[in-house]
Amino acid sequence: MTSKKITKNNTELLYGQINKEQLYFDYPVWLEQENVYKPNEEELKNIQGYDKDINIYIFLGTWCGDSRRNVPKFFKAIKGNSHFKTILWAVDRKKKLDNDLIEKYNIKRVPTFIFEKDGVELGRIIENPKKTIEADIQDILLLKK
Repeated sequence: MTSKKITKNNTELLYGQINKEQLYFDYPVWLEQENVYKPNEEELKNIQGYDKDINIYIFLGTWCGDSRRNVPKFFKAIKGNSHFKTILWAVDRKKKLDNDLIEKYNIKRVPTFIFEKDGVELGRIIENPKKTIEADIQDILLLKK
């Protein structure tokens, strides 16, 4: 883990590679949002039934309203499926990191959720879902099964 809590422009934020536990420890309101979110049961069932190993790269900003709103919903939607491996990166307000991942994955907005299977990108959700977070996840997974 290469994360740290930093202060930039009088704002505390996580920066670098993080995990869900650290995110929820430092920002417990995010966990509360996951707990109260009620995803669509049919779409949730389809996501839970997905049986291929997927890496999901999540670029987020702890300072970002869209991240605060959508990352907890995302975690609720994928909860319980052991085929999903999440790798989280917390960026600063300029959407920068101390590595080349921003350029490699062409990150312009946060949150960005990138679904990758066997090194091939299946799809991504950028900033806000087109439908709902679980509908967009389902669409990406079912189209690429």
